[in-house]
Amino acid sequence: SSEAETDRFINLALDIDTSVQDAVAENSLNPQSIEAAIRQSLLPQLFAVMGLDNARAAVDQIVQIVRTTLSRL
Repeated sequence: SSEAETDRFINLALDIDTSVQDAVAENSLNPQSIEAAIRQSLLPQLFAVMGLDNARAAVDQIVQIVRTTLSRL
């Protein structure tokens, strides 16, 4: 059902948010480590949902958002 699919994507978004927050908290002094931790955490999870090419593109966008956000702090 579409409600189940919506819930799946909401949970995925929350998991992404948690992974990003954890990566930033654990590697706050090293931007490359933040990016590596995000990629390591999210790529397998997103691969299962959307395939490799789309997962890589999504992770690249997430990393870019994190870079932009951290540069403003």
